[in-house]
Amino acid sequence: MLLQYYNSAAGSVRLRVRGACRRVASYLPTLGAFRGGGRTELLVVVWRLADHDCRGWDLFDLSDRHRERGWLVLAYRYPKGTIVMRIVVRNGVSLDLASLLLDDIREAVGYSTGSRCRRRARIATP
Repeated sequence: MLLQYYNSAAGSVRLRVRGACRRVASYLPTLGAFRGGGRTELLVVVWRLADHDCRGWDLFDLSDRHRERGWLVLAYRYPKGTIVMRIVVRNGVSLDLASLLLDDIREAVGYSTGSRCRRRARIATP
């Protein structure tokens, strides 16, 4: 009986965490700045920058911006030069916490894109 209760409780925790992982994986491509998604069965979300014209920042800049806000979302460079970001959704990550992370990602992308593009435009203007 006790094992049955444990399996039931663990299953509901896995479902909640997987829901948070799916939310992050499905939302990131809608920002327009990222490509990728997640392996929600592994509770991992990996993404890279999409190609767009006005990009004076990279995922390392975005990682620094997240660190300023208290998140530890690291960027990695693969041997062939591809840069990715990765998060592992752990036990205890709720939909609310996932939404807070996504709000900060959206704000950081807007900040980075806006400030870099404005700065580039000022430099280009004689």
